[in-house]
Amino acid sequence: MGVYIINVVVSVMIGLLFITLGIRQCGSEAPVTMNTGERPLKPEQLSDVKAWNTGHGKALVAFGAGIALEIGIFPVVLNFLDAGISTITLVIVVTAEIIGLVINHNRLTRMYKIER
Repeated sequence: MGVYIINVVVSVMIGLLFITLGIRQCGSEAPVTMNTGERPLKPEQLSDVKAWNTGHGKALVAFGAGIALEIGIFPVVLNFLDAGISTITLVIVVTAEIIGLVINHNRLTRMYKIER
């Protein structure tokens, strides 16, 4: 039972990290960026900085909530399903969420970046 409690606490802390980053991005004045290695855009390169930041922030909040839920219930799922299937499913779901973040970033880039 102690292992489940520790796992839930750690997964919630990881999720809260992403949720906190998302909330900070929503309230940021300067343009934010995902950790993709690209340079942050300047405010004059965006048509709407607030919408850009809000879009990235909401995506991180959803990602943090998803991560907390998935990692929190993973040990419970292991009791009812095969460990290999459960692990592969968790990896696929987390990878899909990361791909979703990248797709959202690219969508926001198309919507708000001013091409010169």
